Formats: sequence, structure tokens, C-alpha cells
Amino acid sequence: MKNVHGGDIYSYKQEMLDFSANISPLGIHPEIMEAAKNALSDMDHYPDVFCRRLRNKIAEKEKVPKDNIICGNGAAEIVYNLVTALRPKKAFFLAPTFAEYEQACEIFVRDKEYFYLKEDKDFELDDSICEDITEDMDIMFLCNPNNPTGKLISKELLVKILDRCVENNVFLVVDECFLEFTDKEKDITMIPYTQKYSNLCILKAFTKMYAMPGLRLGYGICSDIELLGKMYMSRQPWSVSVVAEAAGIAALELRELPQKTVKFVEEERNFLISELEKRGIKVFEGEANYLLIKSRENLVDALLEKSIMVRNCGNYRGLGTEFIRIAVRKHDENQRLLDGIDSVRG
Repeated sequence: MKNVHGGDIYSYKQEMLDFSANISPLGIHPEIMEAAKNALSDMDHYPDVFCRRLRNKIAEKEKVPKDNIICGNGAAEIVYNLVTALRPKKAFFLAPTFAEYEQACEIFVRDKEYFYLKEDKDFELDDSICEDITEDMDIMFLCNPNNPTGKLISKELLVKILDRCVENNVFLVVDECFLEFTDKEKDITMIPYTQKYSNLCILKAFTKMYAMPGLRLGYGICSDIELLGKMYMSRQPWSVSVVAEAAGIAALELRELPQKTVKFVEEERNFLISELEKRGIKVFEGEANYLLIKSRENLVDALLEKSIMVRNCGNYRGLGTEFIRIAVRKHDENQRLLDGIDSVRG
């Protein structure tokens, strides 16, 4: 079995500096760690199937009814639950984008359609996509900012796409797992629209901003209560552990952490962009905690020899092996990556 995601440190004997997984460079907060440790004393109880305490906290943060929230074993589980509940026959994807959407659709979807983002347009999405949303489609996936390009979709375009989906009875999924890393989250988020449109689901996760991918915790927001009920019925009931729920509750108490992280990521992202461009490496300037670059050299394997992992994007639809995604990490780690690139290139 071949891993197609970042973060596979387990395939290597030596300790790796991991730029392949897009996790907050600030790491897991001590208060989250402490909450997780304290929750170990509850391991002799089953988890709360409905994550009531956590959903109450999320509802307070996102300003939506708690009954519109479903928690899961990472945002990826919500995608699989949603597809299983809807059983779509035709799906619409961007290319390139996060591969898990398409993988989740494999069982039910007979037809797939793709909107290819163009390199000569810096992989920016434009409103021509609206013409491709048709009534024979059942579900559409968007990632904002997109993975692996880091490009944001404007609020204006998102609303146009949503209106087009409503007209054609297409269910729209918007993945906002990386939106917290931008300074535009409040302006761009589509969460308020879930209260007006029942054909919209927003995905979010604790994985990235709170640096807790090993605990697996995410959630979806949707006002279609019947659909959420089907999603609960489509999965095993205890998908969120007592430890993960406790960690999530603690994370939501850290109200100043996201803003601090955004500022840190912005500074280091700009540093990386500047330094990579000085080295003649093409950088597609995104606004997330990662960058898509293009290099003629085989940097992936060469950097592995220096115990540095980056994400080969060759398995993204619409990209080739010359495209690489790198996470934004701490300054000394980013410098180590740059030094590694310099040594590879001679």
C-alpha cells in the first residue's frame, strides 16, 4: 500500500524534518496536551457519540446552532460520511485539489468531471467554472484556500458558485480547513450561508491550526438535519475518542492562538517566497501555511537524503513531479530547507 499524503515519517529509520505535512509551525499548545493527558482517566468510558460538549463549544465559536454540527475522526471522515449519506452519481472537482474528495466518491460516483486550473493563470479559479455546473451533477467540492496551490477563492465567486449549485440542485462542499491560516477568514468563510442554504456543507478541522493530526478531529456544518442524521447512521458510532474531544474543547479556549499563528506564518511564508525566488525557483504565492513550487531538479529524493521531507505533487491531478508543496515551518527549520536546496543544487 502506497501512501499518497504528506506526513509519512514512518517509512524512514532516521528522524525527518517534515515539510510534507501542513501543520501549524507553532506545534501543539501545552494546554491542549494537558487536556489530552487528563482525559486519559476517562478511557474506561465510551465516548459521547454526539460530542455534545465539543459541539456546544464549536457552536459558540462559529455562531451556528449546535444541531447543525457533526464531529468526526478528522475532516476526512466527514467527507466519507457525507458521500455515503448522499450517494451521488456524478461529482465535480477542481484539478489540482485535495485527492481525498475524489477517493471518497469512488464507491458511489459513476461520472466525474474536472475543472482544470491553469498554470499560466497561477492556478487561480475564475467565474467560468459556473458555466460547468450543470443539473446532471449531484455534488461539488471546493477547497478554500486550495490544496496544494494555497490560492483563495473570493467571496464573490463562492456566492456565484453557490447560487449556481442551488439553481441546478447540486450539493456544495467547501473545505475551509486552511482558511484559519489567512487573515481573511471572517470575510471569506461561507459558514453563515449554511443557515440559508441546505445544500451547503462546510468542513473544518483541528488538525492544522492546532497541530493535532495524530488525534484526528474535524467537523462539518450543515443545516440539513435529515442529512446529518444519515451521516451519523453511515458510520461507526464512536469515531471521536474522549481524548480527542477533550483536546478540541481545550483548543477552542485558546482564542488568541489563531491570530498569533497567522502572523507567524505570514512572516515565514514571505521569507520563504523571497529566498526561493532568489534561487530561481518558481513559487505560486498562496495564502495558506504551505507553498506550491516548481523545480526542474529532483528535490524530493535529494532532500530525503538530507532527512528533509517535502511533498511530491506528481499524484495530484493536473500536476507533474516537477511540482512540490512545502509547509511553512519555524525560521531555523525553513533555513535548513533552504540550505538543503542549496547543497542539492551545488
